[in-house]
Amino acid sequence: MSAEESKYDGTILVTGATGNIGFAAVRALSAAVGSSATIKAGTRNIEGDKAKALNELAGVTAVKASAGDGSLAEEAKGADAVYVVTPGAENRAELAVEIIKVAAAAGVKKIVAVSIPQFEGGTHLFQKQFEKLEKEAREAFEGVTFLRLPFFTDNLYGFAGTVKGMGKIFSSQNPEKDYSSITVADAGAAAVAVLTNDGHAGKTYTLVSSVSTYNKIAAALAAALEKEVVAVQVPDAAAKEAMLGMGFPEWQVDGILELGNLINTDVEAVKS
Repeated sequence: MSAEESKYDGTILVTGATGNIGFAAVRALSAAVGSSATIKAGTRNIEGDKAKALNELAGVTAVKASAGDGSLAEEAKGADAVYVVTPGAENRAELAVEIIKVAAAAGVKKIVAVSIPQFEGGTHLFQKQFEKLEKEAREAFEGVTFLRLPFFTDNLYGFAGTVKGMGKIFSSQNPEKDYSSITVADAGAAAVAVLTNDGHAGKTYTLVSSVSTYNKIAAALAAALEKEVVAVQVPDAAAKEAMLGMGFPEWQVDGILELGNLINTDVEAVKS
């Protein structure tokens, strides 16, 4: 039975709702159960354009929800479920666990949190961050459910400028190596399924897809755009300089490069 058919009428709070993952989750929840549920889109700035856009969706109200000023605790009161969209900060494990603690203290019975795929013996930065998150989250709320999300297909939009201007995709990732990605819409659909149905407490789900390569993606773009598009592997140093120039923090750039190198060396748990 789908979420819509079940007429879910509970209250769901989504944290980080104006980010890409949170926005997609709220949009999916609105489409599935907006006619019957109460959906709170938690954000630090309810006056922003994205918050205003969320307010236009069926069943959705943008609310201020910050762990630091008590607003999160207030909005979590009476909620049936909280979706913790893990912040994109270097101390994200601590931030996400604090949100989970606040939600649990408010009496929330279902908590779902965003994590990433992991593998035994993994030592890369992102895995260490999310291993810490999952361990401490379970200690704070035993029944927490994790959605482990891999790379996002939507990130390919970041290549739009060089594809348009030069017909090239530049990356430190070997263009012949397979990797798996999903869309933020896929993640939103998974969130709806877990948040609006029972039987998921304490479970961990890793979202997967068929694999592709940058060479295959370049070929698909070439066919669609009717122009030559090729994938070009660049040294880590050049990729790092480019990402720093785009405004990415250095810790995040280093983490992205680590993942690319794991794909380049055929670490199965990362690429698929």
